[in-house]
Amino acid sequence: MKDEKILFCGNPNAQGTKDFVEGLQAKYSVTTVDKPEDVVGILKHAHFDLVLLYLDDEKQGYEYQINLLEDILAADENISVVFAVAHRDVQAMVRIAQTGAFYYWVGDPPDIEQGLKLVDEKMEIRRDTFRMEPSENAPFGIVGKSAAIRRVLALINKVKDTDTNVIITGESGTGKELVAHALHFGGKRRNGPFEVVNCGAIPANLMESELFGHAKGAFTGAYQARKGKFELAHGGTLFLDEIGELELSLQAKLLRVLEDFKVEPIGSGTSIKVDVRIIAATNRDLEKMAEEGLFREDLLFRLNVINIHLPPLRERKEDIPLLVKYFLNRYAEKFSIAIEGIDSKALEVLENYDWPGNIRELQNVIQRLVILSEGRQIKLTDLPKNLVKAKCKNIKGGNGSSLVPVYVGETLEEAEKRIILSTLRYYNDNKTRAAEVLGITDRTLRNKLKVYFEQ
Repeated sequence: MKDEKILFCGNPNAQGTKDFVEGLQAKYSVTTVDKPEDVVGILKHAHFDLVLLYLDDEKQGYEYQINLLEDILAADENISVVFAVAHRDVQAMVRIAQTGAFYYWVGDPPDIEQGLKLVDEKMEIRRDTFRMEPSENAPFGIVGKSAAIRRVLALINKVKDTDTNVIITGESGTGKELVAHALHFGGKRRNGPFEVVNCGAIPANLMESELFGHAKGAFTGAYQARKGKFELAHGGTLFLDEIGELELSLQAKLLRVLEDFKVEPIGSGTSIKVDVRIIAATNRDLEKMAEEGLFREDLLFRLNVINIHLPPLRERKEDIPLLVKYFLNRYAEKFSIAIEGIDSKALEVLENYDWPGNIRELQNVIQRLVILSEGRQIKLTDLPKNLVKAKCKNIKGGNGSSLVPVYVGETLEEAEKRIILSTLRYYNDNKTRAAEVLGITDRTLRNKLKVYFEQ
């Protein structure tokens, strides 16, 4: 961690300064400066990850501290700040904490260990802040590092150069069409056509013609001959999406084609030989459907030579940060919008959400965030309310735990104050969002904050 830079500002003659600096130097690259007035000038010409302000003068009270913090953030809005003060000012403590900076009373004698612990905690938060880097290798848009995705990619590599029928299973939005694309465009048939039929989107009375084609005059409205998808896919791949929606009568005809790869357009009386690889996909349980007589068992056996299963996103949450990065890069480039990344709190919400719509839902959320972004970084307050509400059940306290603790001997008034301030800090001083989470009105929250400031 020696590449992480800290600017330490403190009176070299103050009690504890030497111990502070030595403790920091054990882990970080430290630059020291005596006067707080010099900090802003230094930040304008050099990069630091964190500035620690050790203020031991009683004259350096509320107004001085707030003005200093504002000047520092104006010089570098992304820098982390820790205030270590010898003379406690509750009003300054509350205001500074609301900005996301850390504030603590050093005590007498100085509690240097607590200060070093706070610096480590602040640096850990900074590391967790998700910065965008060039996207990881994502073959055909399949992004992830989980064991499940590694298995999927390994299986794709094994079967992409074969003519074996493949069935891809998984919930809606898990990326089944991406796998089909990878099998075709990554395999030996890449130079052939890739035709898609959505079996759930085409009416049953039109599906036979869609698959097998028809001759001129074969039925009312057939004014000219039309090739079906099997003919159009000759030499390539036919992707049958939502295969579970295909009617039983058409399942029988599909089975016959898969047995000899000959199709007979409606009304033609002539069979046409086709060279086609079949990839099917479904979000339904075909085995259960076969047991219930809703899907032909013999067709299932014919299709299900190789099964590639895509798990839902909620079962591979370790892939969410990579997916977020991938889609942020993709849409930032597409819409020519400068986005640097997403902060750790917002990313945590995305990681904890169950994503019933899977990758498709996540993709749509990221696209919306990029389009509506007002800054260079996606923040918690930018997220859709339904995602944040799902996270509110596990709101974190100031120490990073899943709960805000209540201490023995603490009054209800004190506990309420700490919970309110922790919630407000978590939501970056967004009073409307904090009030919503706490279950109180904006007016009630503002009245309570006014009392805290007066105290």
